[in-house]
Amino acid sequence: MWPTKACEALDQLLVADGKHSLRAFGRSIAAAPLQTSTNIANFNFEMDLQRWLAGPESI
Repeated sequence: MWPTKACEALDQLLVADGKHSLRAFGRSIAAAPLQTSTNIANFNFEMDLQRWLAGPESI
């Protein structure tokens, strides 16, 4: 579940003129990158999360 602040920030980006930026969205809700011991985790799909949870041998 997303906090209200995140939903409001996303709504503002979607109705704004110009280019939409996920980086700007992240900054607007004070998001921090999720880091593992070796690299930054990038979860675009549920499958990405499942692979990460399974460990490096699953890739």
